[in-house]
Amino acid sequence: MPKIMRLLFRFETEYGGDPQFISGNAFRHAISMQVNTSIGIFTRNRPLSQPKTYQEFFSYRTQKHFLHPYFELWFDQRQQKRAYRYFFLPEAVSFDILNPPENFIEDIKETELIQLGRSRNSGFGIVALQDYIEIDVDQLEWPDQASHLTLISPTVTIPSFVARYDCRYTEMQIWNYNKLNAVKVIAPGQFFRIKAGKSIPSIARRGMMRKGLLGQFGLGEFVVHDWKREDSS
Repeated sequence: MPKIMRLLFRFETEYGGDPQFISGNAFRHAISMQVNTSIGIFTRNRPLSQPKTYQEFFSYRTQKHFLHPYFELWFDQRQQKRAYRYFFLPEAVSFDILNPPENFIEDIKETELIQLGRSRNSGFGIVALQDYIEIDVDQLEWPDQASHLTLISPTVTIPSFVARYDCRYTEMQIWNYNKLNAVKVIAPGQFFRIKAGKSIPSIARRGMMRKGLLGQFGLGEFVVHDWKREDSS
């Protein structure tokens, strides 16, 4: 019976990292736990609610809060000169943890300081746990038809159950066992057509559970949807 713990963190200071999302790898290091986590999605600071369907589950993951940069002039101690740096003012960020360990919330609450992004030595990226819910995956209503899937997070390979497309690639850096690895990934936001005759509930579950390479770092999450035109007659 898979369970997902959805966490909502409120930002208490400015954030200086990637404006698209926070990698699951970065979150694992921030809390010093090897959990199976999604990427962090920037969102509004609002209470979490229990989803009843697959669509409701992903409505939260797809309603993103886009970040706008701010700039300030500061003195760079390393370079010994004045320079500009940019930062963001997000409201909150959410993560989905697959099958969290026992006493996970208590451990999070007892963590003295959780910081995300860069410039942490300057006090950037401090977050506090705002809300959380536990979702029983088996209790959700799953879709029985879909024509496409859209990547929520980066993925390493194109799944075999979709038609082949030209796609955009990017590079991610992942810290693992004190080593920095550069990984070529397919950028999120792209969509692919699902091949005919495939089991949509099985594919939908795979995307939610991130059943793929580096899924424990948040890679491989996608949502299925039906783009077929309905008959207007």
